[in-house]
Amino acid sequence: MEYIAELRDYYKHRGLLSTSFTCRSKRACALAKTDGGPKSAFVGSYYGLGLPRLLFISLDAGEAKPCAERTPEAVRNELERVDTRELVQNRHWYRTLELALAILRQFDSRLCLDTITPHFAHTNASKCCPREGGNASPVAYLNCHRYLPGEIKVLNPDVVVTQGKEAKVGIEALLESPIKDGIAAEVLLCGRRRFLLRTDHPRYAKGFYRQREQSRCWVTHAEAIQRFYNTIPDEH
Repeated sequence: MEYIAELRDYYKHRGLLSTSFTCRSKRACALAKTDGGPKSAFVGSYYGLGLPRLLFISLDAGEAKPCAERTPEAVRNELERVDTRELVQNRHWYRTLELALAILRQFDSRLCLDTITPHFAHTNASKCCPREGGNASPVAYLNCHRYLPGEIKVLNPDVVVTQGKEAKVGIEALLESPIKDGIAAEVLLCGRRRFLLRTDHPRYAKGFYRQREQSRCWVTHAEAIQRFYNTIPDEH
């Protein structure tokens, strides 16, 4: 529960806890119709225990559920109860699990799709849910990018996977040097070396499935991540 507690404290301090929503950008985002309230990052029960810390950063927080269902504890309980057999294979969460499995199975071959969820973390570039459905506004992304460094400090990922343009833009703004080519690279992010994989969002099927195919269902990048992780024993 250490990550959960630290995350809750961070959100509370910044006014981003769903049950205590006092974010300084609340009024500006309300004008852009993205003030349905913040949703916490998901942090799996076994995150960081014996495996690389893997963090996904996606787009907006989706449906505006009741406040009590968007706390760090509630988000964990909800997602760890999901039956993978009921997921639609071409949708975001299934493809997230598939990529998480491809990466972490390099370190534990016993993992499978049904058991991968507790081993990674996932957050959003826009913390708030759009008030009336649809997508978050550019204003919300611009305002929320300032919160990514704090989440990274708390979760301290070894590997960061961005899903979609706004997540990529938010992370690239924090890099200590630009990335030249490709979607995968070792980077200096928030004070330490990490591996960054910049993927298209599964919703953008053309780009996402091209990346997936070119990497042999992510195996190429997973192998690169394994090599990278083995070079940072003092930072694990």
